[in-house]
Amino acid sequence: ICEELTVLNFGQVLAQGKTSDVLNDPQVIKAYLGE
Repeated sequence: ICEELTVLNFGQVLAQGKTSDVLNDPQVIKAYLGE
């Protein structure tokens, strides 16, 4: 659906880039799903 994605966490950019890379980023997973 989108080629690039930006993920925010409490107003701070947590990750930015290709959708597949961002969705697999450990920081993004931790922030949204927990440990």
